Amino acid sequence: MTKENLSRRDFFKKGLKSLAQGAKETATILYSSEEPITPSRTLVRPPGALPEKEFLEKCTRCNECVKVCPEESIMKFVGEESPLHLTPMLSVRKSPCVLCEDFPCIKVCEPEALVMPAAREEVKMGIAVINEKLCYAWQGGQDCDYCIKECPIGEKAIYFDEVRRPHVSSEHCTGCGCCEYICPSRQPAIVVGTR
Repeated sequence: MTKENLSRRDFFKKGLKSLAQGAKETATILYSSEEPITPSRTLVRPPGALPEKEFLEKCTRCNECVKVCPEESIMKFVGEESPLHLTPMLSVRKSPCVLCEDFPCIKVCEPEALVMPAAREEVKMGIAVINEKLCYAWQGGQDCDYCIKECPIGEKAIYFDEVRRPHVSSEHCTGCGCCEYICPSRQPAIVVGTR
C-alpha cells in the first residue's frame, strides 16, 4: 500500500498498532525483572556481596535472593555473552534496596556469596554521587531534600552543607539507591555506582 492509497481507517489502524508496539517495548524495559545492561555499566550487587571476583566464584545463579527480596530490588543481570549472565544485581532507579532489618536475601544465600554484615550501616553495595549540574539544591532557587529524607542511614550518609546543598559521605553511604530512586530530577541528579 502506498502513502497516497492509505485510507483514513488504515492510517489510524497502522498508527494505533505502532503506538501499542511502542508501549509494549517500553513496559518490557521498565518492568522486566531481567535487567538488560551494557558492558560499560557497572553492576551494583545485593547487600553483603563479597568482592566481585569472590562473588562470581561463589554465586551459583540460583536466584533465591531475587525470589525473597520483599521490595523486588534484586534482579538478574542479562548478558548471554557475559560471565556475569544471570548474576543478581540491583537496579536502584527501578527499586532501591531498603536494607531490610533481617536481610532475607543474605539468609537464603547457601553458597555464601552474600554474607551478613554486623550492622545495616556496614553494608557497602556502592556509592552515591551527586551531579551538581542536575541537582535542584545545587542549582539554587529550590530547596530539595528528598535524598536526605529517604536515606535509611540518615544524615550520616547524605547531609547538607551550610547553604543546604547535599553531600555524600563515602564512609557512611551504603549504595542502597534510595536517594537515586526518589530524586525528582528527570535525569537523576544522584546516582549509585560501584565502589
